[in-house]
Amino acid sequence: GRPRRAGVSSFGISGTNSHVILEQAPDNAGSTDPESVPAAPLVLSARTDSALRAQAAALHDVLARDTAPRAADVAHTLARRTRFDHRAVVDGDVLAALAAVRDGRRHPGAVTGRAEPDGRLAFLFSGQGSQRVGMGAELLAASPVYAAAFDAVAAHLDPLLGVALRDLIAGAEGANGTGETGGALRETRYAQPALFAVEVALFRLAESHGLRPDFLIGHSVGELAAAHVAGVLDLADAAALVAARGRLMQSAREGGAMAAFAATEEQAAGLVAASDGAVGLAAVNGPESVVLSGDADAVDRLVRHWKKTGRKATRLKVGHAFHSAHMDDVLDEFRAVVTGLSFSAPRIPVVSTVTGEAADPLELTAPDYWVRQIRRPVRFADAVRTATGLGVTRFVELGPDGTLTALAQEAGADRVVAVPLLRPGAPEHDTVRAALGRLHVAGVDVDLVPDLPGAGIVDLPSYPFETRRYWLDAPEENGGADAYGLDDARHPLLAGAVELPDGGTLFTGSLSPRRRPWLAEHRIDGRTLVPAAVLAELALAAGRALGLPALRDFLVRSPLELDPAADAPLQVAVDAAGELTVRARAADGTWTAHATARLTDDPVPAGPAPDAPAGDRIDTGDRA
Repeated sequence: GRPRRAGVSSFGISGTNSHVILEQAPDNAGSTDPESVPAAPLVLSARTDSALRAQAAALHDVLARDTAPRAADVAHTLARRTRFDHRAVVDGDVLAALAAVRDGRRHPGAVTGRAEPDGRLAFLFSGQGSQRVGMGAELLAASPVYAAAFDAVAAHLDPLLGVALRDLIAGAEGANGTGETGGALRETRYAQPALFAVEVALFRLAESHGLRPDFLIGHSVGELAAAHVAGVLDLADAAALVAARGRLMQSAREGGAMAAFAATEEQAAGLVAASDGAVGLAAVNGPESVVLSGDADAVDRLVRHWKKTGRKATRLKVGHAFHSAHMDDVLDEFRAVVTGLSFSAPRIPVVSTVTGEAADPLELTAPDYWVRQIRRPVRFADAVRTATGLGVTRFVELGPDGTLTALAQEAGADRVVAVPLLRPGAPEHDTVRAALGRLHVAGVDVDLVPDLPGAGIVDLPSYPFETRRYWLDAPEENGGADAYGLDDARHPLLAGAVELPDGGTLFTGSLSPRRRPWLAEHRIDGRTLVPAAVLAELALAAGRALGLPALRDFLVRSPLELDPAADAPLQVAVDAAGELTVRARAADGTWTAHATARLTDDPVPAGPAPDAPAGDRIDTGDRA
């Protein structure tokens, strides 16, 4: 039949005159087969933690029914809602995860937290040693974005390596000509290009989910991937550089070794000095995590010595001494390769692990920087410290494992969120989704739920508004004056009045910023001062109560300073002649006259008023 239509008019008081015609959306032409639509994470958010838990409870009840909507439709519907600060992402066993959120329990399928939108985001690119057989293989099969990016890199690297990157990563037998399954990835000439391809593909995958890093940090060979995605090198030149780097570093003289020490940089300097130049500092990964590199026998001696002191030292599984004097023989040939490449200023800021500081754009375009990069120590800890100083609170590691993630988390402690996109032994699609969910909960803008063909909007529980009372209670009035032998002064600041034997009257009360918050709003140079208008009102109130409505010769004699957390006792004294004094008692018990005036029942005369009597001199400093 005919589609339904509705008209919405807006006639605003400021002159708006608009009309919108809405028409029923066309029927969803996509498949309604539940198996044809992939599941996606469920995204929940609320303004408070209790509302978030209530939302999880309501959604759990709906999805537990036999008539529950499809998971893809639920994910699609929730993804369209406004995102508040208290967030949860549930995946996998959705019912169990929702129940955990509802009950405030931990669950592997649920990530909860409060978004902090002000933090900046940095990508970490892993270095050599993190490579493994099968890294990224599941994403190659399941993610078109990842596969396309990987194959684009492979198109440049495969001819330079003489072997297909896909075969290298799959651990194909004989991929390196030795007949050893997976042995090729242990060779630097293959490991570095393979890591480069995986990291570039992971960057494109993260980019497709809306992640936009503020900074890039690369560990050793990872800095080449960072330079490429930042725009310093195009893909062809970056591939040529990483292939030459891996080949030349592997061709460096043998007999080298590397070892990780649980030591500070200062302690590492002592170990280096004890080696008589045979060992050098290769990396500073953390406050107490360094890598030494050099002659194998010297490295082994230092490892044994350090273990004898009761501290940890581990020989790394490498056949060369990277970032040491062992690389000196290949520097000239590497410089010749780098000089033939074209460089551009980065589009994304890079924090250098050569210097540990934010890289100057021109620095990254200098061939000498990349020559120094294979010889100088990797200052990863300094780079992370620089990034956090620049406001980075979220780190995402692009690489096969989470080594850099742990180092960044350790450096930033509770101030940062660090996640890897891949972990050894874990399903890759799940780790990517878990990382994106963690980032979303932390406040990063993430396209967590992709467009799901065939998914539609379904009826789900709406926002669980919490029933709370937000009524402004009237301040308590001073009362009960008659119980103390006083007359009711009928004024919010004066509790009562008493006639004195000499014909005068004394009004009493208190100035309380706690009961009258507006009293604390008049601040000068950080001091809470009672406005002169309040003192005048107290005098007028006393006059009205005594039938003396005219106020003459009003004079503020000293400022009345209040303690926002305490009450100031108050007296307004009027003698038989109508002379009035406003006094307040300080915390030390002393009474001070803050204002004087004369009350009369005569109307204010026409024409200029006579001069007021001179008062005491008050030093107001620069506040006049």
